[in-house]
Amino acid sequence: RRSITEVPREHFGHRILVKCLQLSLEMEVEPIFVSMALYDSRERKKISETFHFDLNSDSTMRLISNHITHADVSSVSRSCIFSITYPSPDVFL
Repeated sequence: RRSITEVPREHFGHRILVKCLQLSLEMEVEPIFVSMALYDSRERKKISETFHFDLNSDSTMRLISNHITHADVSSVSRSCIFSITYPSPDVFL
């Protein structure tokens, strides 16, 4: 008699929702374009895709609008979900 094999399924680990709401500086002299990713300090490597976004005020965006012909929809978002398959205290943002 054969045993019933379990259906393979993906191991998700943990998911982290990051929402970038605001960045305030005393002087807004240049536009702010940000990127973030997850890194494993023990393995010394990046373990996620890079999330690109901007936190520019409306007035700053008006100033640079002539230089940006197209704002990619992927950079307009201010939130992302990072998946950590195998959580570790060595993982940082």
